[in-house]
Amino acid sequence: MKSKEASEWVKAMNSQLKTHANNGSWTLIRRAAGVRPIGCRWVFAKKRNEHGRVVRFKAQLVAKGIKQKFGVDFFETYSPVANMNSIRVVLSVLVTKSYV
Repeated sequence: MKSKEASEWVKAMNSQLKTHANNGSWTLIRRAAGVRPIGCRWVFAKKRNEHGRVVRFKAQLVAKGIKQKFGVDFFETYSPVANMNSIRVVLSVLVTKSYV
């Protein structure tokens, strides 16, 4: 890593890995034949206070889910998004019952 702040980023990365280990976020297993593991990458951010001073270096290890192929690596998707008709029904009930 080529940065003046490399030591801070390494501390942040080690902290993230320690947190994952403490939370039991993953378990090492043998890779099954024909299975492609998902890659990962580090995302870095500087957290600043109200005066703009850096108060924390944050590193997150994230999965590269974009590399997965439907029908090969996964077979269904789920996105908890409300249907517009459902929203209209809820709003009409709220108005009818004078909750708004």
